[in-house]
Amino acid sequence: MVFGLAILAALLPLAFLTGALELEPSLPGWTLLWMGSNLLLTCLAEEAFFRGYLQHGLSRRFGPAAGIAAASLLFGLAHIGAGPAVAAFAALLGLACGLCFWGSGRFRVPVLMHFAFNLTHLLLFTYPGPA
Repeated sequence: MVFGLAILAALLPLAFLTGALELEPSLPGWTLLWMGSNLLLTCLAEEAFFRGYLQHGLSRRFGPAAGIAAASLLFGLAHIGAGPAVAAFAALLGLACGLCFWGSGRFRVPVLMHFAFNLTHLLLFTYPGPA
């Protein structure tokens, strides 16, 4: 679980250092509405599918390493419409969430990690266009 949290902590700084994101602190007036919809419609739904369904099922059939790797790569591919850089960072986020789901056995852990990542991204960084 520690390795997953370390990946999570490194993602946004790594994206910034590689030029995939720019620092742009903001507090939009619609932040509270965004928080509710992002938590329920994005993080909960995506984690239910990628961690709860795919990773869990693949891990039972092929082992934890294969389940985590496959679900993480598919999570990245699901974000390819935003560009290859976003897809790569999404795959890394999927890896972090997958490791922590596996390590903790608790579904709320990857949901909250995903939400914390998205909220930090919204409040501190730009949302890039396709690269």
